[in-house]
Amino acid sequence: MASVNKQQTTGKSARYRGIIISIIVFLLLILAILGVNLYSTFQINKNDNTVNTAAQMRDLTQSITRDLFSMQLTYGQDPHSPYASATLSRLEQNAKAFTTDLQALDAGGKTISYENKAIDINRITLPAERKLLRTVAQHWQGFSEKIRNYLPTATDIAADSTELDIAILQAEESSLVMYSKLNKLVDSIHARAEKQANMLRIIQIVGIVLVIIYFVIFMFYFIRKLRAADKVADTARRETDKILATVNEGLFLVDKDLNVGLQYSQRLESLIGQKKIANRNLTKLLSSIVSMNDLETSKKFIDQLFNKKVKEKLVQDLNPLDEVRASILQENGSFINRYLKFNFSRVYGDNDDIDAILVSIADNTRAVELEKRLDKEKKYNQQQVDMLASILHTDTSSMANFIDNTERRLRTINDVLRQSKLEPADLKNKINLIYREVHSLKGESSALGLDKFVQLAHESEEELQSLKNMLKISGNDFLPLAMSIEHLMGSFDTIKDVNAMLVKRSAGEKISDDNKQLSISSDTQTYQQHFEKMVHDIATREQKIVHFEGSSIQTDLLSGTRGNMIKDIAIQLIRNSIVHGIEPRNARIAAGKPQGGVVKMNLIRKDKDHGLLVITDDGAGIKFDKIRQKIVDNGTYSQEAAKKLDEKALLREMFKPGFSTAASTTEDAGRGVGLDIVWNTVKSLNGKIKIASSPGESTRFLIIYPL
Repeated sequence: MASVNKQQTTGKSARYRGIIISIIVFLLLILAILGVNLYSTFQINKNDNTVNTAAQMRDLTQSITRDLFSMQLTYGQDPHSPYASATLSRLEQNAKAFTTDLQALDAGGKTISYENKAIDINRITLPAERKLLRTVAQHWQGFSEKIRNYLPTATDIAADSTELDIAILQAEESSLVMYSKLNKLVDSIHARAEKQANMLRIIQIVGIVLVIIYFVIFMFYFIRKLRAADKVADTARRETDKILATVNEGLFLVDKDLNVGLQYSQRLESLIGQKKIANRNLTKLLSSIVSMNDLETSKKFIDQLFNKKVKEKLVQDLNPLDEVRASILQENGSFINRYLKFNFSRVYGDNDDIDAILVSIADNTRAVELEKRLDKEKKYNQQQVDMLASILHTDTSSMANFIDNTERRLRTINDVLRQSKLEPADLKNKINLIYREVHSLKGESSALGLDKFVQLAHESEEELQSLKNMLKISGNDFLPLAMSIEHLMGSFDTIKDVNAMLVKRSAGEKISDDNKQLSISSDTQTYQQHFEKMVHDIATREQKIVHFEGSSIQTDLLSGTRGNMIKDIAIQLIRNSIVHGIEPRNARIAAGKPQGGVVKMNLIRKDKDHGLLVITDDGAGIKFDKIRQKIVDNGTYSQEAAKKLDEKALLREMFKPGFSTAASTTEDAGRGVGLDIVWNTVKSLNGKIKIASSPGESTRFLIIYPL
């Protein structure tokens, strides 16, 4: 056995001895050629660097000019956007690089190449070339100064475009001249370098010819013998490469130290957004997409897979990377969200040892998004069912009234959004007008129990509040609000469609003469039920107990346009009474009151020409001290001026837009819109508001309006 091994070793040595000797001779020839040409090569390299530096300056001239024009095209947009930030960063870096290259050409020395490496270049010495360089330097002196003046203002939203315009004017004046001179400089340096290279090329050609002749002679025999073996190896390699290039998963091997193997599938790079993955550590590779806790758990998990005593199937259930949500950086600089699924399998070698772990990464995004979409559709369908139930429990006339009012309000909102006035005061006024309409929509839909519509209206109020909080408003700032209103309109279209279907089904059913009086008399009960439900819902959200009493409601006063306006007033005042008037249960008990509060509504004819709406609650009354403190806190009055205001003046403040004494913003309070709606609606009715408040006992709002 030892003799056989010795013969095999001798055979291998004899087979490779000729190749080794030939390679040594070949290398000696190469070294001889390199030794002769070493100095010349060094000089040519410096000449090439000089040519490349001049060419780099020529390209930088175009890049700097292009970036300036890009910033001019995007002027007025967000200067901190990814595109603007990248453009400004590149502009600043290119300007610095141009200055560095210019100094290196003028004096010789080091600069930075295209590949971001330090290189040595020769000093420009020929008079004609130095003249070209001086012309470039003269233009760059003025051009660079304009760029330095512009850069500090580029990210300042308040700054105008003066410095940018000046820089662009300078670019128009200097860029073409600089480009032309640099182009001539490149040609001149290149021609000079070419002359030096020709001499070396002749020497190299002679040496290469000798080397090739030698190489062909001694390698021909060995290549023929190795070709057959190489063909088999190439076929296997191509098959492997094709598999790795076409498989739709990220495949690679990791060793016990968690280092990635040399081969991996092409899909892996796009899945995790990284290049050159071979030989990198798995934890560092995944650190940008997997949390530290999951990485630590993954290390322990892979360690268990390398443990032969542990059964692989049992460990697989503990995979911490079964589903990972990752933000992957794309080649264009943007991020894409993916859901990645990692699978780990053992790879066995000799003696059944575990040599490595095969890791496969699959893009599970579509499956996850499909599941989410199904959940979303399920929730949407449930909302539609809930909305249908609410419509079914609402009488036809109330729903028709709601649809008419909502169409009118949405038209008003749409008309306001289309107004082209862009002055700050006009934009603020647009916000207040839309706020009133949306708040009224929310109140009426809440009274009917249309919870989905209430939620969408509340989201629109959130967008409106964001606009109100802005110091400076532009037309573009209304885009999120417009999208929110569009969702509101979409939901309203659904309500209309469902209601139309129900009306169509019941179109053949007519009220008999015997039942007409019953239908009319039941209107009061219907409105009573709607208001009771609204009071109950608001009180529940406020964690209070509130009862509604509305026996004296002449329902004919709630019909028509004026009736709708009165209903809006009633909704806002009832909401205000529950939120601000009625005390919490503990406070009422401490004050010797029943734990449940009462809100009363009366709507009658005061006389033949006037209607009377009265909203009364048995709450704590109007807290004038809180109103006085609020107008001090919001800067409307100073402390001294607020003390001098009487109760009548404080009540006027209470009806102003945006005023609220609520500690926080909720679905029912905190935006300062409800009483503003009341004030403007009463004003449009040519009515009057009277308020009576008894501290700790009650508050009464009395509205008198012409019929």
